[in-house]
Amino acid sequence: CDWSSDVCSSDLFDRYEPSVYAEKVAAILKVEIPYYISMDIKNFAKIVDLFNGIKIFIANPVELLDPDNLILLPSGNLVLDGAKTIAYMEHDDELLSDVEYISRRQKIIQSLFTQFDVYDNLLDSKEFASYLRSYISTNLKKDAFLSFFGIFSKLDTERIVFQRVLGTTRLVGE
Repeated sequence: CDWSSDVCSSDLFDRYEPSVYAEKVAAILKVEIPYYISMDIKNFAKIVDLFNGIKIFIANPVELLDPDNLILLPSGNLVLDGAKTIAYMEHDDELLSDVEYISRRQKIIQSLFTQFDVYDNLLDSKEFASYLRSYISTNLKKDAFLSFFGIFSKLDTERIVFQRVLGTTRLVGE
């Protein structure tokens, strides 16, 4: 899926109306999927900025060449703003395996969950939650949305264990 376009190449996932995608996945898995939460990459960056960036450890320095600018990320513990988080997350390093690339994305999400805990007082605010909701497409009712994000403030992110699904990527039928 190209995050810069409005619709993925399969034309199945429209980020502005993810209910069609949820219905298709529900039919394939033969389970009910009553709710969805979706956001585009630009809004993900804005959410990272709402929580004053994410804290992440980068083992080796990264040089990101963007058509508009050059981003240099030194090695060590860093706080990345939304734009740098996206640039780092999308950076295609040919030395990284698929597993390491996925791990990078998981660490970014884990760090964002940690920020939810740090700013749990914001998540308890209905005004802030309404502002946060403006960046997210969901069919959750307002109270359910508040409850859902309120749970994140109670997560012990140090105990999260990510499971990776390994295998070979291949295209099946056109």
